[in-house]
Amino acid sequence: MTPEIAHLRKQFAYDRWANARILGALELPRDKDELKMMIHIGQAAEIWLRRVQGQPARMPKPDGYDLPAVAAYLERWNDQWQAAVAGLTEADLGGTVSFSNQAGEEFTVLLRDVCTQIIIHGQHHRAQIARALRLKDVAPPPTDFMKYALSL
Repeated sequence: MTPEIAHLRKQFAYDRWANARILGALELPRDKDELKMMIHIGQAAEIWLRRVQGQPARMPKPDGYDLPAVAAYLERWNDQWQAAVAGLTEADLGGTVSFSNQAGEEFTVLLRDVCTQIIIHGQHHRAQIARALRLKDVAPPPTDFMKYALSL
């Protein structure tokens, strides 16, 4: 396995860890909006993987809207991303992914940039959730990458 593939696998493992930590801090019905954001993280992962695989990118939905169903949804797509990354070569990462957005605009991006997008997108929304929890006087769990790296 090349260093870049190993790095991406570690990033996706981190993403799974951080998602689980945030989900563990949520309580329903108090945090229903934050749960919706976690669903959005999974939806983006699913849409991007479908694009990478050349499949139509439809608006996905989890099997349910409770904490266990959303956790399973996020884990399923993380597992699929991990499997996809494990099968890549360095050359594959330099390949392109072509897609249309919902407005019908066409784009072509590098596969390595899609992988990075998934990780950064998730962290962006987890940070929003952490802030929302703080505003509710709930201490969110730390989800920064270094906390994860030091736990290994």
